[in-house]
Amino acid sequence: MSREQDRELAFVEEVKKTLKAKGEKLDPEVLIKLSLMQGGMSAGHGSRFSGLWRLIRLPALALLSAALIVMLTLVIFRGPATLQHSFAGLEDLDLLTSSVGPDFYADLDFYGWLASQETDENQRP
Repeated sequence: MSREQDRELAFVEEVKKTLKAKGEKLDPEVLIKLSLMQGGMSAGHGSRFSGLWRLIRLPALALLSAALIVMLTLVIFRGPATLQHSFAGLEDLDLLTSSVGPDFYADLDFYGWLASQETDENQRP
């Protein structure tokens, strides 16, 4: 096992030497471009927001996830608003088309009180 590792290490060292030797024989113009590219990468001249984004990336992602969960929860559990408003119109339609005259609705408070009394009696043991 160590013999294979020694061969691999020797091979890697030989490749590094070959690449280094070939790199020194490049044109001066190519060497200048490579050194500028390497210097720009190490100096961090990428995006001007990269440092700020690294600081706020995780909290921003957490906030966005929480907002998305809240919105989905409201949409799923609330139900469509048009369905709730459509029932109000049906109640009005029922009042207008009923065969009972308007005198019946004049004493509506009395009927509400009577219904509450009946429910109170039904709840008693």
